[in-house]
Amino acid sequence: GKVAATKVPGSDMFSCKWEAEFDISMDEWTQLILLDGKFKLSSLWDPTFVDGSFVAEYGNPSVVSQNVKVGYSSFTASVLSHRDLLSMAVPFSNEDGTQISMTCLSVKSPRFLVRKNHKRAKNLVPSGDRATLLGNGKVRMEHLYTTDVGGAVPLWMANMFFRKSYAHAFVHELNNIKELIETEDFKVHCETEQKARPFSVV
Repeated sequence: GKVAATKVPGSDMFSCKWEAEFDISMDEWTQLILLDGKFKLSSLWDPTFVDGSFVAEYGNPSVVSQNVKVGYSSFTASVLSHRDLLSMAVPFSNEDGTQISMTCLSVKSPRFLVRKNHKRAKNLVPSGDRATLLGNGKVRMEHLYTTDVGGAVPLWMANMFFRKSYAHAFVHELNNIKELIETEDFKVHCETEQKARPFSVV
């Protein structure tokens, strides 16, 4: 797998990305990234994750590419403690379901205010995930996020002091994902969730 942190053109922000190929089905990737597994499993692969859940959804819940979700989560990363996020996950798929993308950008809502003693971080463009079914039976996963950590931390300071920390956290994410999807517990989770809430990609 590969991990990189690159500056966003025309901006003071930078994005972090990991990319790798896995022996995983598209349905399993969907369980991991797009459905409830995103939060049920996040503590097993995201070292910064504290808690979270989907708080609203729109469209057809049984067809992934027609279902938009709003998620709330909180995280802590080194000195950047007590951050929360409110973001909308919008999925896209090609016609045969061999490639699925999810744009995950921050939104505002009076229903979901900043948690007490927290600062609201933001996912900016570009942010999201993409899975591509390869001809060798594997899936290439790409995880790219551009995050404004919020609070009183200016962008130039985030770039100067936290860029390596973000990239380091992404290395941990990638390694943890690799370990997670090879476990029997992950396979059981996907089978159980599919039975409880059947879905199709397109």
